[in-house]
Amino acid sequence: MLVGVPLDDHCTTALVCRTLRAVLTSPQFHAARRRSGFAERAIVIVGSIDSSSSGMRIRVVNKSGVVVSLSGPLHVDRFSSTTDGARLFFTTLRHGRGCGVVLAVDCSSRRWRQFTTLPHTNSEQRFHCVEWHNGCLYVAGGWRGAAGAGSAGLYVDSLDVFNEATGSWANLPPMPHAAAMAASGIIGNQLFVAGGYQLRTLQVYDIATRTWTLRAQLPEERAYGTLGVVLDGKLFLIHSRLRTLVYDPQSDTWTMETYDTPWNWDGNEHQFHACVHKGHIVVFVTDGSAFRRAADGSWFSFRPRGLYQIRDEDTIVCESVLLG
Repeated sequence: MLVGVPLDDHCTTALVCRTLRAVLTSPQFHAARRRSGFAERAIVIVGSIDSSSSGMRIRVVNKSGVVVSLSGPLHVDRFSSTTDGARLFFTTLRHGRGCGVVLAVDCSSRRWRQFTTLPHTNSEQRFHCVEWHNGCLYVAGGWRGAAGAGSAGLYVDSLDVFNEATGSWANLPPMPHAAAMAASGIIGNQLFVAGGYQLRTLQVYDIATRTWTLRAQLPEERAYGTLGVVLDGKLFLIHSRLRTLVYDPQSDTWTMETYDTPWNWDGNEHQFHACVHKGHIVVFVTDGSAFRRAADGSWFSFRPRGLYQIRDEDTIVCESVLLG
């Protein structure tokens, strides 16, 4: 009976007695809700506390209150977030401290932890692709430079994987082309890395065979400002000023949607992040606006209850997760 109680009523139900509280807060209870189909899906947003990047706050859209607050001079890489369905993973870089740290947030328990540190500990890594698949975290490409070296650095072709079960990193075959600021996605058993700075390549890594192949080139360059999401077995490349590109792996073809994106990003003001939620692509912009893509490719504005304005345009990621 308890697994069917709405998540918003869990706190009140837990006040009845210690026995109910113990059941409602146990990992077994949350697992039972997922198995029974009662787990509620929601969008989780990470944004900065203020414009000085002195910390971050993590909220669930349409829920009141802050789920998690993180303090310190943190910077979120907007290209590097993913989810295993229940947890949100994203990369942070503590200003002036070199290598990045991957944080894992469990919104059902309102807890976060340091999941792992990126494998190249002697360098600063940004603009890489991060994807979760079958118990492993894949990190592809990016920009890498010596810690504290400012803008000096190079684009890399590396592919690394972190296995949660073993707690260890492994180097995988490098990409055919170094890529930073690329869009990515997992379709089936393959990792797709599309575009990147001055690139039109589509690089596909087969996880089972550990091999890379090149597929149909992008019709145009898509680098900074482009995000990748997967919906209905297709890869969508979303940009603020350019029309959405859609890749179909079955036909190995790209198509361009006819509708323009309704939000504007000029490189200095508002940034955005996208995710797939309940069968729709959803975009959140740092000016507080939000948009949803319809089945025909058109976009319309919506404002979820409790959506807050994210004031630092450089620190925003969002993912759709299963709550407890």
